[in-house]
Amino acid sequence: MLCIFPGTVAETEVSAQAEAVKETVAAAGATEISLHDMGKSRLAYPIKHIRYGYFFIIRFELEPEHMAALSQKLRLNGELLRHVLQVIDPKTAKEIPASQETVNEIIRGAHKVKKDRPEVKKEAPKAAEKKETEEKEEKTEEKSDEAEKNSVPLEKIDEKLDEILEKSISDV
Repeated sequence: MLCIFPGTVAETEVSAQAEAVKETVAAAGATEISLHDMGKSRLAYPIKHIRYGYFFIIRFELEPEHMAALSQKLRLNGELLRHVLQVIDPKTAKEIPASQETVNEIIRGAHKVKKDRPEVKKEAPKAAEKKETEEKEEKTEEKSDEAEKNSVPLEKIDEKLDEILEKSISDV
């Protein structure tokens, strides 16, 4: 979990607030709790008119059904600016070194979505436009060929209409 505390608070108070959040995590049923102080850094955008924040990473183990309750308790904590809970696979998890670069990677990783799509080579704009116009022309030619095959002379339509009208009038 990444926690951001306001930069307007004194450093001595921030560590006490971080310990209080750690206790909240423990009260939710978490085990193997570790707290990493990442220091003070400028926020990407102001939150509640605050431009700097103290970053802490808290690692813990918790059952998935308790995550929503923990998140709710943390939202009610007025001392926290933001918190991000992220599930990490213990098999692939690494130890977190205390550096600003790591915080940036974690923040970016929390919002990053992998897309498993093959790369599409982009054609030159003129070539792409030319290809599109050729495809449109082929489609219109196909439609006109189908229309000619399916076209019925107007005389046959008139005859068929007369037949239908005579049958319906005789039924009345």
